[in-house]
Amino acid sequence: MIKTILFDWDGTLLNSNDLINESNMYALNKYGDHTFTVDEVKPFNGRHLIDVYRELYPGLEDKILYTYNTYSDLRHDQSVRLFPDVKEVLQKLKNLGCHLGVVSMKRKYMVNHGLNLFNLTSVFDVVIGGDECKKRKPDAEPILIAMQKINANPKETLMIGDNWQDIESANNAHTRSVFVTWSQKNYEQIRPYQPTYCIDRMPDLLQIVREEK
Repeated sequence: MIKTILFDWDGTLLNSNDLINESNMYALNKYGDHTFTVDEVKPFNGRHLIDVYRELYPGLEDKILYTYNTYSDLRHDQSVRLFPDVKEVLQKLKNLGCHLGVVSMKRKYMVNHGLNLFNLTSVFDVVIGGDECKKRKPDAEPILIAMQKINANPKETLMIGDNWQDIESANNAHTRSVFVTWSQKNYEQIRPYQPTYCIDRMPDLLQIVREEK
């Protein structure tokens, strides 16, 4: 039985992919000596950006990350939207008795800002941001912290995400996982991490939970 469902935020519930790509290009092209394209920055999605920037331009990573965050925060509200059926499915999952949480590597105050923007704050029982974890996905710690806060059982928990880091974090936390195919990654890239389920639409998640019950 599934009693707890934890979601990644960006790229899973919130369609912020264009904003992430745009912010990466703006920050990198401001400081770097190479003009990055959308296709070049897409692979950075899901990684800890300070590590990406350090690899590309050692010594400039803090400035680039600050520029990324400033640009992203400024453009956020007019650039993001929920993926189809997100709000409706979350409410139905609550009605089925599921505990819901967000486990994101984004700064927590920006996750909360997004939840407020779309009137989703009351839906979630726990929200974990990347800035309150010593270790980040794919480490198990973010999921373990979320489960501890709501006394969730790993055997009754699902982690939903759009990147391999989400799936591997679930593996390390001994929970099951779901890969969403509306990701910027394709299933062949995620297959080696062996997600328990793969869904093409948010309503598919309802079917998984109902079958488990």
